Amino acid sequence: MNGPGGGAKLDRIEFIDFGTDASTHLSAAEAEEIDMTYETVGEYVDIFTSIGWNVSE
Repeated sequence: MNGPGGGAKLDRIEFIDFGTDASTHLSAAEAEEIDMTYETVGEYVDIFTSIGWNVSE
């Protein structure tokens, strides 16, 4: 069931430390193991965009 105002409910947030290697973050994204990242920098912004991820600031 949707929450007040029709928005979706959030069941949980899990923080997973994949370290500092951005290629590990990319691999997790491609494997659909994660739904978002805290920070994506450099050329990885374009790579994440190319696999269908949305940019947020």
